[in-house]
Amino acid sequence: MPAKADVVVVGSGYTGLHAALVCAEAGRETLVVDSSELGFAAAAATVVRSAAVLNRALTY
Repeated sequence: MPAKADVVVVGSGYTGLHAALVCAEAGRETLVVDSSELGFAAAAATVVRSAAVLNRALTY
């Protein structure tokens, strides 16, 4: 885990991952933390979208 970040997002559901992606695309050092695997607890209706956002976010 990095020593510091500009933004820390707690929760890696669709909303958390989207927020992290927006921050990362804006040039902020962004850290996502969750009690499980990233995207693990996403609602069934958003699983596919969460996986797509996660894959994109991991490129930053």
